[in-house]
Amino acid sequence: MGISVENDVSIRTFNNLNSFTLLKRLGGGISEPVYLAHSNQSKMKFAIKSETRDRSSCHSWQKEVNILKSFNHDNIISLCGVMEDDRKAYMVMDFMDGG
Repeated sequence: MGISVENDVSIRTFNNLNSFTLLKRLGGGISEPVYLAHSNQSKMKFAIKSETRDRSSCHSWQKEVNILKSFNHDNIISLCGVMEDDRKAYMVMDFMDGG
C-alpha cells in the first residue's frame, strides 16, 4: 500500500509499532480501534489509529493522512507520524486528554 508522506518534514515515519506501548483502547466503531499509547523513547502520549491494509481502504487512508497533515491549528489534533507493517497502516496523532 505505502503511505505517502514524501517531502513533509512535519510528519515522521516511525519504524514499527514496537516503538510504542499500547495503554488502552480509546474507541472504535466502523473503523478499527484507536489506542492510547506512549512512546517508549520519550514517554509522550499519543493516539494510534490503525487500518487493515487492503486495496479498498488505501485511497481513503491516504486521503485522511493528507487532510490531517494539512491542518495546523491549536484546536485540531495533529498527525505526528505514520507507520506500516505487513497487515496494517497506523496514524500516530497527538493525544488530547478529555478531548
